[in-house]
Amino acid sequence: MITTSYKQLTQPERYQIESLCKLDYSARSIAIQLGRSNKTTSNELRRFKGRIYCAQAEHHQSVKRTSTAKRRQVS
Repeated sequence: MITTSYKQLTQPERYQIESLCKLDYSARSIAIQLGRSNKTTSNELRRFKGRIYCAQAEHHQSVKRTSTAKRRQVS
């Protein structure tokens, strides 16, 4: 059985994404720079579609989502 470990983006990674976006890097290029999955960076940038990516705002929203998320019980 394959198990996947999930690790959220850190605040420094979000600031790096913001900087690379300003330099017109693609989501794939940003993923390579961070050593993350292309899907991770794509999802992160998609949340800001039509707006300029802001690392501070996204990190705040992420912390808020995590703290209010329902925990699943493992049986």
